Amino acid sequence: MPDPDQSRDELAAEVTRLRARIGELESRIGRAGTEDLGGKPVDESDDRYRALIEQLPLAIIIYQPDGRPEIGNRASREMWQLDEATASELVAGYNIFEDEQLAQAGVMPLIERAFAGELIELPPIEYDPEAYEQTSGLGYGRRWLRAVFYPIIGHDAAVEEVVLIQEDITERKLAEQELRRSEARLAEAQKLARIGNVERHITDGATRWSEELFHIFGFDPEQPPPSLEEFAERVHADDRAEFDAQVVRFLDEGLPLDFDCRYQMPDGSIKYIHTRTDVVRDTDGHPERMVGTAQDVTEIKLIEERLRRSLERLDIVRKIERSILSARSLPEIAREIVDRVHRLVPCFRASLVVFDSDRSSGKVIARWGASLENLEFGSEFPIERVFGQIDDLQRGEIRVVPDLDLVDNLSPVTDRLRHAGARSYISVPLLVQGLLLGGLNIAADFPNAYGDEQVQVIGEIADALAIAMRQAQLHEEAQRHAEELEQRVRGRTAELEAANRELESFAYSVSHDLRAPLRAIDGFSLALKEDCLDHLDETGRDHLRRIQSAVQRMGSMIDALLEMSRATRGELERTEIDLTELAASVMAEIREEEPDRCVEVAIEPHLKAHADVRLVRTLLT
Repeated sequence: MPDPDQSRDELAAEVTRLRARIGELESRIGRAGTEDLGGKPVDESDDRYRALIEQLPLAIIIYQPDGRPEIGNRASREMWQLDEATASELVAGYNIFEDEQLAQAGVMPLIERAFAGELIELPPIEYDPEAYEQTSGLGYGRRWLRAVFYPIIGHDAAVEEVVLIQEDITERKLAEQELRRSEARLAEAQKLARIGNVERHITDGATRWSEELFHIFGFDPEQPPPSLEEFAERVHADDRAEFDAQVVRFLDEGLPLDFDCRYQMPDGSIKYIHTRTDVVRDTDGHPERMVGTAQDVTEIKLIEERLRRSLERLDIVRKIERSILSARSLPEIAREIVDRVHRLVPCFRASLVVFDSDRSSGKVIARWGASLENLEFGSEFPIERVFGQIDDLQRGEIRVVPDLDLVDNLSPVTDRLRHAGARSYISVPLLVQGLLLGGLNIAADFPNAYGDEQVQVIGEIADALAIAMRQAQLHEEAQRHAEELEQRVRGRTAELEAANRELESFAYSVSHDLRAPLRAIDGFSLALKEDCLDHLDETGRDHLRRIQSAVQRMGSMIDALLEMSRATRGELERTEIDLTELAASVMAEIREEEPDRCVEVAIEPHLKAHADVRLVRTLLT
């Protein structure tokens, strides 16, 4: 790409040489008048002057004082790709003062000054030969031109001719335009990506910052790039040591810079900026220039921080859920949550307070951070004396105090927090289905610590914590009820065992007391049968048989009563039994014992049951 400064210097040199030649000719013309020049006629000298103009490498057109072109040299014809005849034809009737393009370009006043006798260099202008009837359709295309007007002053101080020196700078202009478009695209890309670049020449210290780099670091693009000292002043105090160490390694050891750093902007905001700098060396390996880039990664860092906090919140909620499932005690849950809260939000002190059933008193079951008298772990206190009215908490409202120093009527607890060094305060109710269980209270040692995001974080934790607390309370109540029920069962069991023992004693007593008279009756009836049977008539004998049968049935009933007593005291032994077979067996025993009784019994076949065979047999008999 052509160097504009170099091309301008070359043009200036040519103009200087041309002015010297023209000046020499003017001087000779002024001295000689119509005499010959160097022994030759003036007309011949004029031909030599025109030959000189023709051979010059610059495109030159000579104008008459009225603005009409007189001659143009070979370089001007080559610039427009014309032969001499065509050029003469095209300029016929042209007058520079009537050129509308020059007037629209705003250079006509400069041209008029040149024709008045002043050396004038025009700014670059865009010229379109197709706009004129004489040159339309020749396919010249638009051209960028730079021109110098040099007036020729005669011996009477009047302008005799004006020399126009032209240069076609179209390629250079197009290259410059493309360069500007490229720079604009680069600037736009840097703006979108928030990346700026710097280049510093080591030999002369010349430094160039891109416009975006000024914006990234908060400097004025209209001012020169800042010095290293001015730049270092923007480094955050907590990152200054690392910044200095990186710069020392770069300057002393030539190691590339590649690190993240925080910078304090003039408006007080903080930016995270990733910097990378390296050294470009010449062919001999000597340092030539330093190049670097800087990218504003503040948004990325903030997203990473929000993601970290979100993961931490998720971890806390999961722990709360696991504590609910594992039915951990309320103090265990509270201590773990309070110990974690300070890693999610600004925290100077955090405490968890539970209220009693009528919400007249509270108790601190977990605390982290600064100490407060009478509000330590395990402290119990009247709620109104410490928290004031809690109607807002009962309604589920969150208390947020942005700056304790700006509030006159503080509750007792917030007033004590302020004296302990706190500036911001938030109290979140632990509310489940309208039941106020307590409050999660957090304070920070700087104002405005709890914005919308922090309130949302604490609210989510409080909601999960309230559920865990309620679950723990219900679990404790269930355990207490279970223990009470178990105690009652043990008492009832003991009473039942005592009743069984009394029943067993009664059964044996009744059995013994009943068997004695039965044995006497049975003995006397047997003696009567053996000794006096012959003396009894048929009626007497029937009475005797009835007495003996009744004694036997009574003995069987006593045996069954004892069997039932033993069965109810023993353990149930459930097995698969065949009810049909068992019933048939019982009926066979009864028929054998009482063969005289004629009873028709129908037993369903294939009956099965899962039961204690002893009790079923007792039931059937």
